[in-house]
Amino acid sequence: MSGFTISPELKTSFYMFCFRFFFQVRVKDKDGNILVPKKNTLAAYKSAIRMEVKELHKVDIFDSCLFPEHQKLWRSVEKMLVS
Repeated sequence: MSGFTISPELKTSFYMFCFRFFFQVRVKDKDGNILVPKKNTLAAYKSAIRMEVKELHKVDIFDSCLFPEHQKLWRSVEKMLVS
């Protein structure tokens, strides 16, 4: 990826999307109750998003060199999850 740069505006937009998406995701249990998802469910969403963007745009959106705030974001998301 020589010469590849990501603008600060794009990084900000990406983080705003992640915050909104991961903090708002809810699932229904078999009784129809809406709940915060379990850690494995959210990890599957994260993986699917990562692979899709990587395939389409050749960018790993969770690469800590490109997006150094990723780990901080993910830790805050995990804190609100059901184990």
